Amino acid sequence: MTAQFRARSWAMLLLLAAADAGQAVAEQRQTAQAAAASSEFRGATRGRQGYVDHIWKLETGGRITGLSTERRGGGLGGYSIDLSDTGRWQVRPNQLCIEWNGAFRPLSGCYSILRQQGTHVRMEGPASFEGTLDPPL
Repeated sequence: MTAQFRARSWAMLLLLAAADAGQAVAEQRQTAQAAAASSEFRGATRGRQGYVDHIWKLETGGRITGLSTERRGGGLGGYSIDLSDTGRWQVRPNQLCIEWNGAFRPLSGCYSILRQQGTHVRMEGPASFEGTLDPPL
């Protein structure tokens, strides 16, 4: 084995190792970005006959899914109405903007996020919400 061949072999091994390390770093960065971009809002707004509880999952890539429960009647004769919807979300300066596709369409628009203590937030926009946003955007 010549010295030139050994030098080329080592150079090739170093290039392959660097490529593997670069791939691992890129995968770790994508995982961290995905974790940072996924958030969940749990809160309530005033409905027609009381409060409506909401759970919104803000997923990576701008997709949002939402569930709501509105309790009506109270007492033994009470009942609840559950709704769900999907849509798109994005962050603009000091705002969370959502475009719902179906049942939540009246809630579509941009919300100012007023941070309270910890993960507690108040959101003001087409409707007013109080709840938690974890992790914060």
